[in-house]
Amino acid sequence: MRSVPILVGAACAVLFAAGTGAAGQISPLSLEIRMGGSLPLEEFAEAKAEWPGAAGEGFAFGLDFSYAPSWWLAPYVGFSQMRFSCPAGGCGRDTDLVSTGFDVGARILFHPGRIAPWLRAGLLTYRVEGLAPGLGGVEEVDSDRSVGFEAGAGVAIRIRPNLVLSPGVRYAGMSPGFDGLGSLTMRYLVADMGLVLGF
Repeated sequence: MRSVPILVGAACAVLFAAGTGAAGQISPLSLEIRMGGSLPLEEFAEAKAEWPGAAGEGFAFGLDFSYAPSWWLAPYVGFSQMRFSCPAGGCGRDTDLVSTGFDVGARILFHPGRIAPWLRAGLLTYRVEGLAPGLGGVEEVDSDRSVGFEAGAGVAIRIRPNLVLSPGVRYAGMSPGFDGLGSLTMRYLVADMGLVLGF
């Protein structure tokens, strides 16, 4: 998926350029809808005996609700799903590794401008569905619920008083366990675009 490197580069470029902006901020209560790409890293991108194919690039989606007690701090709670492709040549047939769960954390803005860089960090609790070798060949399995982490950076671009675009890049990791297979170390990068609606 060539869109992932493009999204990463665009988000980093905007973050680097965002040094000034007109004063203003969105409503304290907001909903953020995020869509983008996911990119496996390190061991997760390599084929293993437990998992018959290396994970590949995929699609990322998320929803976050946040309440900002001040202009610079916005705690959030949300839902996310990450999909990682597994080519037919590696897993035996076309399929995805799907990570679904909830996240909680906080985002910090660096100044109350129309264009404002941000950092975010939080915890994840996810369940992963995928493929693993079984007695009958490659079969579907579900993981136990796993707790992981995420940390990222981006920029908030205020389009209207209650409408903000928020491109960003996040690094995340977790190690879900599977019955009879042990744990799978997952490290991945997400580059996405967020649409933030204030209430």
